[in-house]
Amino acid sequence: MTVLTLPDPAPRTAGKFGKLEAKNPVQLNFLSAYGALPAAPSVVQRKALHSVIWGMLGNAQYGDCTFAGYVHLVIAVAALLDIKMSFPDAAAVVRAYLIYDHGQDTGAVESDLLQTAYGTGLMGLDLAGYAPTNNSVTEMCEVVNVFGAAYIGVMMTNSDIVQFNNHEPWKLTSDTTIVGGHCVIPIGYDAYAEMARVVTWGTTQLVEFAWLRARMDECWAVIPSAVKTTGKLDNFNWTQLSADIHALGGVHR
Repeated sequence: MTVLTLPDPAPRTAGKFGKLEAKNPVQLNFLSAYGALPAAPSVVQRKALHSVIWGMLGNAQYGDCTFAGYVHLVIAVAALLDIKMSFPDAAAVVRAYLIYDHGQDTGAVESDLLQTAYGTGLMGLDLAGYAPTNNSVTEMCEVVNVFGAAYIGVMMTNSDIVQFNNHEPWKLTSDTTIVGGHCVIPIGYDAYAEMARVVTWGTTQLVEFAWLRARMDECWAVIPSAVKTTGKLDNFNWTQLSADIHALGGVHR
């Protein structure tokens, strides 16, 4: 099975949007300021993720894609590192989302959610840090290669919904009318074919690099604590990253 194979032939229906306008806090530097990542290989595809049951996690009924995506990212990292842990179910994700949104289904800003996750261990899933990238597909691939997944925001059109429902890759069409922001989690890519695989709406979706270059408006390296303890990031300036995140406020640890 390659990154270009759509593994799920079952009927599927797109869920809801819920990613609000991208916001990069001025206190945070780009990821590269805290440590250089190695150049990404041309292809990253991980068999450990082929059998993962991702789940919609409430995103069919609520605009909680930022929360569902956060859980999907940690699920992916745990599977790749063979870490045994429990994950929130749909009810827990929706409950956390509605508490965060004061009972309203109004979506969330990715950077605000990550700050909350870092400060309080959102839904019991602990972060060692996070930082924005320069939104390039190249750096997104580097993040996927090193951290196992990326946390990105994309702007969607109705044609993207049709493509998803029809098991077609996301690619640019004449439809340029944006209907909502969405959080998806890249977990693999094939640079030869210029395509990536992302987790969204309970399954995986193929995405053309050209589509990502046009639609991706934010890309975050999210570092679960389990990744830091592997020792793969010994060259990272954890002290500075932690200081910059703490400067944002709202950190209770």
